[in-house]
This record gives sequence, C-alpha cells and structure tokens, in this order.
Amino acid sequence: MRLVLDEDIPRAFAGTFRELGFDVIDIRDEGLRGASDEVVFDFAVEHEALLVTSDLGIANPFRFDLRRLAGIIVNRLPQTLSMTERRRELRRLLIGIDVNSLPGHITVLEAGRVRRRPL
Repeated sequence: MRLVLDEDIPRAFAGTFRELGFDVIDIRDEGLRGASDEVVFDFAVEHEALLVTSDLGIANPFRFDLRRLAGIIVNRLPQTLSMTERRRELRRLLIGIDVNSLPGHITVLEAGRVRRRPL
C-alpha cells in the first residue's frame, strides 16, 4: 500500500511505515517542501496513495473532496512524547488494525486509540 507523507510527518515515521510493509513517498524527497496543501493533496491523488498528515486543514472535507484520495491518515500523536515513544505508539496502533481497511477512510491516530470513518 502506497503512502504519501506530508512534510509535517517526522521522517522517522517513514522507517516505521516501511518496516510494516508500506511503500512510502516523502513529499520532501519529491521537491515539494513548502508546497501548498492543494499541491500535496493532488500529488497524493495522482499517486493513488493514502495521505499521511498532521495538518487538520488538509483533512477538512469542507476544503477538499477527500473521496478523491485513496484514504487519509491523520497523525495526532502528542509531540510531548519522545520520537522513540511516538514511533513505538505508531507501530502499536498500525499492528492493531487491519491495514487493508485504511483505503476509503479517514483514520486518526491518537495515543492509545484509532478513530476511523468513511471518506
């Protein structure tokens, strides 16, 4: 499953996603650092990828037609946790869900829980 990481996602998360079998494209590696939300959104659509972001603006269904995306994962893990703790929690959350259910949904990752709803 392909993911596009927005620039607000820690680079260390890419390794965690890859370890769990995801194909990861980091916006920063594509020359899109500082790109508008619209450009990032369209890039994810073009690559038929789930978009991973912490930006609630890009996850706003009143601003974007989220149904155009393969899916969206919103990172809400607290930045007060160390990077090691955030990566550990990310892994735990992803292992605890059926990743095949990610497409077609907004999935919100929070400390201790996952929330999901259809696009």
